[in-house]
Amino acid sequence: MDGEFSEPASDLESGRRHDAWVGVIVLSPSLRVLYASRAAMEWLKPTPLKIGSGEQDPLSGGLPHGMTDVARKLVEELGRRVASQNWTPFEVRCLIAEQQEPVWLRGLGLPNPQGLQRSRIVLTMQELGTGQGGSAQN
Repeated sequence: MDGEFSEPASDLESGRRHDAWVGVIVLSPSLRVLYASRAAMEWLKPTPLKIGSGEQDPLSGGLPHGMTDVARKLVEELGRRVASQNWTPFEVRCLIAEQQEPVWLRGLGLPNPQGLQRSRIVLTMQELGTGQGGSAQN
């Protein structure tokens, strides 16, 4: 990934299928899971998510290592963007192959003018081989 962030692309522009999405997870900058779709929770069943738990590390026993790494890099970029007052959403894409079924992960950073703690991270997962190019990163 190495800091390569891009503007979000429209799914219609990229020609991706919409029926292949596995799930959606919304995180706070402290990496607390705020929302996880049923499909995401099913895909992550071997490591169940703890939604909204603030008393312990919010990702302990939650997201696979590769997803955690992406989320932490997105938080770092969110911090830079909020500090420079750049409110433009950004994304990063990569392959996560730690679970039983590999997926393309799309991490969306949503900076908020009210500060870093109001910013959000949205992770979407798509089944492998459904419209993405041959590389693991874009």
